[in-house]
Amino acid sequence: MKHFNNYIIKVTIFLSFMLLCSFTASAQTGFIDFGSIHLLFGLSTSRIIGDNPGAKPMVERDSTKPAINGGSFDGFQPGFVLKMNFKIDKNGNFEIPLGFEYNFLRAAERIPISKYTTATLKHSVDIPAVSIGFNYLFLKFPYANVKAYIGLEARVNFVQSGTWRREIKYGYLDTTDAKEIKTKVPATRLGGVLHIGFEGEIVEPLFINTSFGLGAMNFFGRDNSRGELLTFTRFNELEESIVYNYYFNLMIQYRF
Repeated sequence: MKHFNNYIIKVTIFLSFMLLCSFTASAQTGFIDFGSIHLLFGLSTSRIIGDNPGAKPMVERDSTKPAINGGSFDGFQPGFVLKMNFKIDKNGNFEIPLGFEYNFLRAAERIPISKYTTATLKHSVDIPAVSIGFNYLFLKFPYANVKAYIGLEARVNFVQSGTWRREIKYGYLDTTDAKEIKTKVPATRLGGVLHIGFEGEIVEPLFINTSFGLGAMNFFGRDNSRGELLTFTRFNELEESIVYNYYFNLMIQYRF
């Protein structure tokens, strides 16, 4: 698996290098206008959708449901995104986005044990990602220079080793017993996102850009021996299932 992860990284670097070379060659033919480059920076959020264990509770307290140890990432998770969009035609209808995104997955559960004793479980995983894609601006509105676009991105997700923390507070003793461990080893996964978005001019050369996307984190590179991608333990896990996500980005865009 380690060799496969290194292979993905090398392929990503190679594709980025080839893309840069193609830009240089195309610029000499006049196909690409290097004056039309957009820098984007802003906030990103992601949320697991579907029945993935990564969104299940760390401790299932409903006896009617399967007793699994989930990741508890059942809400929107924050992050930030940095992109550069390269226009590849003179009309500005087609562009290639290169991006870097960093997502902070955080979860906490409070479990009453008795009247004076409470357990708190915390789970965290950071996921930086790099992406390359293709956007098509298919509709222009007659006001505020607003355009709608649809795009497809390939993403390499670098899932970091997580942290799991357990705190038991004994109220009658006014003490807390805490334990913190590192969870699963880091993993690299290749996924993709299909998104639709809008960009509108604030004041030249500033724009606002927002997008909504559906995708998966681990189309390729799954490793069943590691268990599920976003849980904190391999106990009773037989496979790594695909993690489907909803994405939302809100960015400020600067046109050079």
